Amino acid sequence: MGLKTIIFALVLILLLAFQTRAARRFNFYKVAFRWPKSFLNTAKSVQRGGSGHKPILSNFTIHGLFPMYLVNEVVPPYDEDSGCTESEPKDPDFITIELFDEYDLLTDMKTYWPDVVYYRNMTSNLPNIKPNNEKYNQTVIGNVATDYVKRKVEISCNTDSEGNRQLDEIMVCYTTNGNERSCPYGFSYCGDKDEFIQFPSAAAAAA
Repeated sequence: MGLKTIIFALVLILLLAFQTRAARRFNFYKVAFRWPKSFLNTAKSVQRGGSGHKPILSNFTIHGLFPMYLVNEVVPPYDEDSGCTESEPKDPDFITIELFDEYDLLTDMKTYWPDVVYYRNMTSNLPNIKPNNEKYNQTVIGNVATDYVKRKVEISCNTDSEGNRQLDEIMVCYTTNGNERSCPYGFSYCGDKDEFIQFPSAAAAAA
């Protein structure tokens, strides 16, 4: 096989790989529900004055909705890889009250908002797991949250300014058509499976 033939074959393989990547559709969503206290008491946040932020919410808040490739790869931003959609994102200035009225988006939000509240209120519905600055076995937290959601969730941890590993987020996974599904992994950044992680209270976050 001559050099030109080899180069042609390599170029063809790269082109096919690029086309495959460009046409690649994402496989599922992750919705990340963050515990605000665990965000505000990290070393970086404390340095920026986050620990003095008031009021500190006492319920989970939405961090974001993340389209995912299998098995657990976040779809990159549109300007880095536009392969998962044929729709170009709109400029923020495009999102107006008139747009909400035109598509009646507020009605949809009112209809589906209770589903979000269902997850935001997890703190009052997780038996024996409370934000009281105590440490809990991470596997127990994962099992309790999974039993509540009825699908395997992902628990994500971070570290506070004193070096304590703590509960940061609970992630719930959805299919592309909006149905709940089990997340591929149970934990991220939480250490060994038997490690105990802290669920910080309001007082701990404000310290």
